[in-house]
Amino acid sequence: MELMKLPEYVYKYISWEKDYHRKIVLENKIFFSSVKNFNDPFDSTIPLRYDKWTDEQIFDLFVQEIRRNNPNLTDDEVKRVARNELRNDDVRNDKRIQNTIDNQREIIATKYGIFSTSCKYDSVLMWSHYSNLHKGLCIRFNCEKLRDYIENECPKNDWIIVWYKAEYSKDYPVLNPFELSDEDQIIKSLIIKSAIWIYEEEIRFILFTYPNKELTLPYGIIDQIILGCKICREDKKELIEFSKNNNIELVQAFRKEYDFDLGFIKVNV
Repeated sequence: MELMKLPEYVYKYISWEKDYHRKIVLENKIFFSSVKNFNDPFDSTIPLRYDKWTDEQIFDLFVQEIRRNNPNLTDDEVKRVARNELRNDDVRNDKRIQNTIDNQREIIATKYGIFSTSCKYDSVLMWSHYSNLHKGLCIRFNCEKLRDYIENECPKNDWIIVWYKAEYSKDYPVLNPFELSDEDQIIKSLIIKSAIWIYEEEIRFILFTYPNKELTLPYGIIDQIILGCKICREDKKELIEFSKNNNIELVQAFRKEYDFDLGFIKVNV
């Protein structure tokens, strides 16, 4: 799949009470979580539908596998071996298909890490769900600087990171592995979510091979902190001091008086 064009900024809603969230601000460390830690039980568990394969597709898959493992065989020999193996292999066995699906899910949970962000900073729901009932923060990332770091510096340390918008679906998706490349099988499984989450407008940064890892970003990528409309006085004071010392713009969210909406005003530090 082709990488999406990043917007100018992406945002991360956080709770200031959680140490791993504080690290994002205080130490510029972002965390690529395993999908096992996510709050949506359906997230990144969409199975590849091997049961949807036609007999011809299964035969072609066997031919490809045998040819790859036996390059000296002729085409006729490869096809003969494939037919023999198919006769002796119950590929449509429900237990075998479920084992394959379980293995796929385990690979996704143990080989890929995800850092979730949003295109929005003004979602009342996300402030409620992810920023400690509006007592936390929303962090802004400069995408031009973030992309430059990911593309030019991360590969030097064998960190391969890609990014995609989440795809939201009202119906449970059908992923036919025969119609997708190996990489697209993984990416689709990682980014398709139920339409109930569409309000998040999520962009996912996906780290290959390393789940539950921290990446330290250079200063300047985080360029703005938005304070929740119910943030406590002590936390606000701490963040004003931090922003002043680190040249980060500070913004205060507030509840609009005659509207179900939030307003935002710059804080002079």
